[in-house]
Amino acid sequence: MNTEKRNIDGYIEIDSFQIASRIVVLAEKPDVDEPYLVCNIKWDNPFNIEEAYDCAVTGDYLEAVGEFTKRINDFVAAIESDRQQSGLPRYILAANDCIPDSKKMNWEGKAIIINAQTLSPEYRCVEHQVALCTGGFGANPNSRGNAVYIKEILSGEQCRHERYNILGLADPAKMPEWVNKRLAELQDEKKPQENVSRPMTDSEKKEVAALEARGKAANSTLDGKLEAAKNAAARDNKDGKPKNQRGAGER
Repeated sequence: MNTEKRNIDGYIEIDSFQIASRIVVLAEKPDVDEPYLVCNIKWDNPFNIEEAYDCAVTGDYLEAVGEFTKRINDFVAAIESDRQQSGLPRYILAANDCIPDSKKMNWEGKAIIINAQTLSPEYRCVEHQVALCTGGFGANPNSRGNAVYIKEILSGEQCRHERYNILGLADPAKMPEWVNKRLAELQDEKKPQENVSRPMTDSEKKEVAALEARGKAANSTLDGKLEAAKNAAARDNKDGKPKNQRGAGER
């Protein structure tokens, strides 16, 4: 267990609580006018690095504790709201819900199951375990890298996991119908879209008309030159000899 305290701009962590893929931190810096800091920590970036945000400082310890607990309660309320809106059954997927030997396969573009024990307790359920693998070195079993980039099945949010935290490829036969339907939607989003024609704007119509006019003018000039050349050739043939074989006095 990592017991090292966070240092946030000189404020040293007193307490912290992790929930909703965030950490709420209460920290202290005794030698300043406002020695107490409350902030949130996130790490949803390509390098999985912790970032502090929404920092607030105060000189009142009780005010800091109140803000600390309020933020935790706000995250709890947000999770409860999400659960009510989804209305989905909550249960945990295990290794036997995966395609056999799928850890030896390439996962990119396919549905994977995340080990529930690597998720925060509030997210240990099917709707947070199944995701679409979008790439990363860890998607390939023969790569030295471990990073696996995923798109969450419900939220569509993209984040990173490690290959050793993935149980394998989800077995469609063992997934609930809503999971397979949502995965099909996500996979369709990755397919290249066909070009869809649209009416031209007035400016585009003018530009096309101008190009056509220039083209007609050029063709007209070219047609004139070709016609003149044909006429000259016809006169030469009438005289019975090519122009380059005429005598010096002939015109």
